Amino acid sequence: MELLISPDGRDESLSIHQDAFVLRGALEKGQSQTYSLYDAEKNGVYVFVVDGSITIDGNTLTERDALAIDKAATLYMVANEHSLYLIFEVPMMV
Repeated sequence: MELLISPDGRDESLSIHQDAFVLRGALEKGQSQTYSLYDAEKNGVYVFVVDGSITIDGNTLTERDALAIDKAATLYMVANEHSLYLIFEVPMMV
């Protein structure tokens, strides 16, 4: 998983003036990954599947599907096939 955008430019990411993190990743079939939020107190995530199929906490997403998740500190992803995805971690309204 690669951090592309962050509020402070950490890990060589692009810096923006927003409380947002954007990451991209790829998983091979059967591979799993856990994502831990940078700020689980106020942020949630939107996961967008660019290509392939990923199951996240029991929800199967396929190409161009998205899922919003709030009130979670981590999420667990498993690839059903070779998959490319984007994660947008942003403040969520409560």
